[in-house]
Amino acid sequence: MGTRTILIRADASVNIGTGHIMRCLTLAEQIRSMTQNVEICFICQRLEGNLITYIQNQYNIPVLEVHGDDNPEQLIHKIIKNYSAVDLLIVDHYQLDSIWHKKMRDIAKNILVIDDLSNRELECDALLDQNYNENMFNRYKHFVPEHCRLFIGPKHLLLRNEFLETKAKARLVGQTKEILNLTKILIFYGGSDPTNETEKALEALMLLKWQSFKIKVIVGITNPKSHDIKSFCKSHNIEVLQNVSNMAEILMDIDIVLGSGGVSMWERCYLGIPTITTIVAENQRQTTIAASAFGAVWNAGWHEEVQVDNLVELIQTAVSQPEELHRMAKLSFELMQLGTEGKLLEWINEVVTYEGNTHSK
Repeated sequence: MGTRTILIRADASVNIGTGHIMRCLTLAEQIRSMTQNVEICFICQRLEGNLITYIQNQYNIPVLEVHGDDNPEQLIHKIIKNYSAVDLLIVDHYQLDSIWHKKMRDIAKNILVIDDLSNRELECDALLDQNYNENMFNRYKHFVPEHCRLFIGPKHLLLRNEFLETKAKARLVGQTKEILNLTKILIFYGGSDPTNETEKALEALMLLKWQSFKIKVIVGITNPKSHDIKSFCKSHNIEVLQNVSNMAEILMDIDIVLGSGGVSMWERCYLGIPTITTIVAENQRQTTIAASAFGAVWNAGWHEEVQVDNLVELIQTAVSQPEELHRMAKLSFELMQLGTEGKLLEWINEVVTYEGNTHSK
């Protein structure tokens, strides 16, 4: 078997955030660990706040740049100039649907779509939705072909090795997150924090006896308010971290997180870290509400409606009811076990080694 080619279509920007790229990078690393006989390339637009240089320098993965006005035929032309065949095309992009997917069938033997919305038709051979929804097993019924393999639910969460290793160590020593005295708080609202929730959380803590807390702030690599946040934290002797590579280790030393929904919320649930969650994007709304109803997180609400006083009240509740945080941690562990059967990496290994198209098998 010769070298197999996998292309990944995803974007990052100040408005989009970094989540799509980061979870695709996690999947790329897992594929690399599974087989060395594969060539991976990202396809990205150079938007404000993109991660093209980060992908190239930190992961040594090439990036094929496209423009917003490129049609599928132009993209196909760019691809065939660089690759003779595409064994798997991975698409993590809300703006692309079955019309685009069908045109890419001309060069892609297999298509995997990563989605959270279930709001449009998708032409794919497999679908990954790693979120929890009350109707998660049926929500794509009318949006994907009959032959499509479904990998749905938090049990399919794309996790970096550091999370897997950290949880394994915690299990080994019997570590549980029973919080008797809440003192350690982490603030992290994703890679770009376009709605500026970080400053709102800092303001809430300033209204409390914040000196009694050990506060850490993680500023995302594309956060436009990075300089202001760092200056404020420095003047109040609050620790600020950026571009961290040990998120799981940091989380295991935290009592509660003030953060957003999305991938980072599921990572916290995986480790059993209680979270006061603010919904900062529409694609986070259903999953955050569902996770809150399950009892795995506290939902502060839609970002425009979350005021500083609301955060103050929730933090005070957390301080006075540590038993609720312990209950939240236990329920988050239960939540992360839910999902469809099968393993995504096994399916990927099967299709990239199979001489043909899975949709015609």
